Amino acid sequence: MLKNYFFIFFIFVAFVPTTFASSIFIVDSSEEANYISIQEAIDSANTGDIVLVYPGIYEENIRVIKELIIKTYSDNPDDTIVQPANPKDDIFYITANNVTINGFHIKGAGTAQYHYEDEAGIYIEGCSGVTIVNNKISTKISTDSYGVYAHDSENNQIFDNNITMCRIGIFLWNSSNNKVNNNYLSTHNHGGILLHAFSDYNEIVDNYVFNTYAGTGLMIEDSCNHNILRNNTVVNSKGGIYVFNSDYNYIAGNLANTNDWAGIYLSESNFNSLINNTAKFNDESGIILKDSSDNVLSFNHASNNSEYGIFNFNQSQNNTFNLNIAVSNGKENINLSSSQNNKTNDSENKIPFPGFLFTYIVLIIASFMKKDSSND
Repeated sequence: MLKNYFFIFFIFVAFVPTTFASSIFIVDSSEEANYISIQEAIDSANTGDIVLVYPGIYEENIRVIKELIIKTYSDNPDDTIVQPANPKDDIFYITANNVTINGFHIKGAGTAQYHYEDEAGIYIEGCSGVTIVNNKISTKISTDSYGVYAHDSENNQIFDNNITMCRIGIFLWNSSNNKVNNNYLSTHNHGGILLHAFSDYNEIVDNYVFNTYAGTGLMIEDSCNHNILRNNTVVNSKGGIYVFNSDYNYIAGNLANTNDWAGIYLSESNFNSLINNTAKFNDESGIILKDSSDNVLSFNHASNNSEYGIFNFNQSQNNTFNLNIAVSNGKENINLSSSQNNKTNDSENKIPFPGFLFTYIVLIIASFMKKDSSND
């Protein structure tokens, strides 16, 4: 009987999962290190290990095909630089789930050798659970390269990165359920953040986009639905926040000021919600709806734009405008005249509750006049 109990215990222990500590693979550019290249350490590591990179300049095109944490020793992107050995290829190319890239300065991706675009500082292909955090990414503004490019990927996080001098800073293509938060993006050619072709249910929150000089700061296009765009700032760019052929998106608390085109622009996009956004001092209009229906616009502030504050035209029907503020715009504050069946409570509000304030001012003046007459 005792032997039988021992045998059962042995079988139980043999099948209980055992947790092993991750191994750390240290990379240093000095000759004394075990690994002088990041790729060598990645190739030697096992799933779940950590590749820890000491300060230095590494010239590599890195392929990540296993689950790893790849991070810098200093957590300072300024002293740990990765630049491509071949500028016509991606610098980091990730095809594994649950990879982390943390703390690098990734610079110098160029134009592809054959298809003339798509090279990126970090390219994510068909992955989930990838985290891109605390990196500086810059390419060559004269090329068609990207900062972070996610293709056919979902449930990834891109946050706290500084991305400059790219064709597009962050590009999601057919990639859903991702979080793009708190990134700083500046001096891009075509766009700061772009969601393209069936990129749904993404959260784009607390990003700052500055000086996108030939395109839009933040764009979603070609059937990108149910995304959240919240608390983003787009300033001094060609266009602010643009939505093309995309529905059921929630656009709230964003600031789109001092852009060359419109602050916020919807085209052929329906059932979107625009709540509490600010669009001021744009060279065209503050908020434009073109061929877009069944949208709700509430508590937005569109003022001091060169053309219209809010412009709803070209078969934009059944939209609801509620308690928006539009004042001091060049042509007209609110123009809904060319569309049908829209509902509005705005009436070109110049300031909130103007009737109340006017009544209050009249009462104050009357009280002073009464005092003066009684003194006489």
